[in-house]
Amino acid sequence: MDLMTNIKELNIEGTRCWQYTADLQGRLPNLQRLRIIKPTCQWETSRDVGNSFMDKARIEILDLSGNTEMEVVPTSLSKASGLRVLVLDGCDGVENIDGPGGLPSSIESFSFDGYGPAFEWTPSIELPFKHSCPPTTTETNNRDIKVSKISLAGCKQLKNLFLRGLPNLLELDLSGTAIKILDFETMV
Repeated sequence: MDLMTNIKELNIEGTRCWQYTADLQGRLPNLQRLRIIKPTCQWETSRDVGNSFMDKARIEILDLSGNTEMEVVPTSLSKASGLRVLVLDGCDGVENIDGPGGLPSSIESFSFDGYGPAFEWTPSIELPFKHSCPPTTTETNNRDIKVSKISLAGCKQLKNLFLRGLPNLLELDLSGTAIKILDFETMV
């Protein structure tokens, strides 16, 4: 990784995703798009993944889809001042999206699909198209999706929001965002 200083996109899927995330600290300074999806090993809470985004001010797209064992959004995410898209589809173990530092105000698009990650990844600032989202099935309806609070307060650039399949969601804070209309038909 030390030799890949100019890399702009990194996709990590499967085994030990979070081990590599901790190894990103201080490396890959030009990284703009990062996908860490569908790990086959459990999230290691003993590893310090909370600081993984401290030096990632240039990151624009972060996709953590399918990290079912992840319980908290990394606290250092608030330091990613260039973050424009955050995708947490299928992150069943996360209870609250409202870290101590909050999310960066630069976020334009946010997605949390309780039915799981999109079939196709869109490496753009737009959220995945509806046809690429997983359908609702009996299997997905029986998953234990824990999120009860999502706070996007202060995300001044937020224009695109996709929420679906979150039966325990009690609080959604969109104060200070650029969202003018919410279409709950597509989100239910």
